[in-house]
Amino acid sequence: MDASDELRSLEATGIYRLAGSRAAFVDPVRLLGESYRRFRLVPSAYYSRSFGPSRQGGEAQAEGTAPSPDRKKRKRKRQTKARELNAVERIAEARHQEARPLLISAHNSLLDAKYLLEYLPGMIKGDECRPELETSSENNFVELGGSWRAPFYEMTICFQKPLGQDEAGTCDVQKRSSPLFNRVVRVEENGEAEGEFQGRLYVLPKGSCFMTGTTL
Repeated sequence: MDASDELRSLEATGIYRLAGSRAAFVDPVRLLGESYRRFRLVPSAYYSRSFGPSRQGGEAQAEGTAPSPDRKKRKRKRQTKARELNAVERIAEARHQEARPLLISAHNSLLDAKYLLEYLPGMIKGDECRPELETSSENNFVELGGSWRAPFYEMTICFQKPLGQDEAGTCDVQKRSSPLFNRVVRVEENGEAEGEFQGRLYVLPKGSCFMTGTTL
């Protein structure tokens, strides 16, 4: 399949298979959007930053500044003796080393995908409205999971259930509570649900399943 066919596949399915690699580029906005019935993902709001023009490796290296000898000395002084890994950490490290060649190959294939890189900036439309969000008010689930209150936190899951075929457009809003941490949360309804926690709403796609663990 040539590049033009892959671009058509990206537009239709959200997946672009990278040549010379077993990896593929995935557009999460398109894929997740298919799971929503009452909500719509806006690309310009989903991505944290726009896709800028690609740079050649030589230009990027030329703009970088080499660390000074004094800085290297300070880094060497701060280095501590590496501790011995336990059994679980050794398994994780082996897995990382196994995945590393695949990730490097996929990254190089992405940089070589000229037509894809030229297409990416157009995925984010500048004329779409992007609301200004107060990131400071977002819930920090990592900190919450490390609190002694974590076992007591609950999320309210709201979902709409149609009342019947005779009442088109009429839905019954149902709610149920579920522990936020260390409990599997499933959305088994036909449509997406909304999770409410501490005044914030989170869209839960239909058929989704997740568990948030604590750090205690």
